[in-house]
Amino acid sequence: MEPTRLRDLISALEDFEGEFPIDGLDDAIATLLNFIPRLPEPEQGLLSIGSSFLVSRVALRMLRQYDGPERTQRAVENILPDLESLSAERELIDLIGHLEGAGHKLVPEEVAQKLQMQFLAKLRGASLEHLEREYDLASVLLAPKHYANDPVFRVPVGAAPELHLAVFRAFTSEIRKQGFGDRAVRRVPTLSWDILMDIYGDEETIQKVIDTARDADTDGSDATIELVEKYLSGWRPPTFGQGND
Repeated sequence: MEPTRLRDLISALEDFEGEFPIDGLDDAIATLLNFIPRLPEPEQGLLSIGSSFLVSRVALRMLRQYDGPERTQRAVENILPDLESLSAERELIDLIGHLEGAGHKLVPEEVAQKLQMQFLAKLRGASLEHLEREYDLASVLLAPKHYANDPVFRVPVGAAPELHLAVFRAFTSEIRKQGFGDRAVRRVPTLSWDILMDIYGDEETIQKVIDTARDADTDGSDATIELVEKYLSGWRPPTFGQGND
């Protein structure tokens, strides 16, 4: 099936809330969460819904069909080993947990905290090559801070250039600018610089890893390298009302 049609199909599953058969539901949730990195992202707009959010909404409706917290806990424990990434594991743990702004409290808080600690242990033991393939690397690296109020995951300076570039891309977003009387909307890429400073420690270290990435001449990295170097030179995105970028 074409990825776009698959997105539409997954979205349509929301209409069956309360009617999903319990038999095979564990496998269905695992399959959905594993599909997230394979789905296309829509054009950014006010009403666009990201693939991760789309799948999570359906998975949440499926999780709510389990009969009570104990049954939900057993289901989650069955699903987690079948997930193909730390990103998907965090997605599931956040859905059923008590994290403010993300959790739906489908299991007792102590159960959610135990799953969070197991996730952090798995993160500490993950290979750098594995991290490079994460579809939501930002949430994975921020997990120690969100789950245990610990420092964010520190990426070693000697890691492959591809991982460092993946980190910078994970913390890249954009702001939109439109001049007064101007119909054109300009997009300005930005970095979560404070978080990157937490990950790498200081700007000197960031300079080292970006130099390594440039020397490796990784395909498609020029825009990322250029943006990081702009921040290292002191540039910051304009605030509201400023016209220079």
